[in-house]
Amino acid sequence: MNLTSTPESSLTGSVSCPGDKSISQRVLMISSLINEPIKIKGFLDGEDPLSTMHALNQMGAEIEIHPKNVIQVKKSLTGFVEPIDPLDLGNSGTGLRLMLGMIAGLGIKTMFKGDNSSIAATHEQSLRSFKCYGSRYYFQ
Repeated sequence: MNLTSTPESSLTGSVSCPGDKSISQRVLMISSLINEPIKIKGFLDGEDPLSTMHALNQMGAEIEIHPKNVIQVKKSLTGFVEPIDPLDLGNSGTGLRLMLGMIAGLGIKTMFKGDNSSIAATHEQSLRSFKCYGSRYYFQ
């Protein structure tokens, strides 16, 4: 079997996000990486997805929440930048693990803060694999 791929100039379509916190966090991250105007319907505006949204905005994404849980991701003029303040993901272990992977892939230096339960769970589950790829993480 031979597979061929060709570059496309655009991608169109719509996505309706089920109101799930893990999916809501992932769709925010993927949308911010695409860096094109995107509208997301069905977003769960719980504490964990909102902390992920704020962290992405601190890194240069342009994400806004509108009535009826509609998220608007705008094209960022700066792209991702190293944030000035630590990224606070609260008690979202999923958000912290996803952001650690994203940060490692982007080569951005940052500090994270969160509660002890999310940091402890993330430390055991993820940091060993990130270190294998050359990333360095320090906890204070």
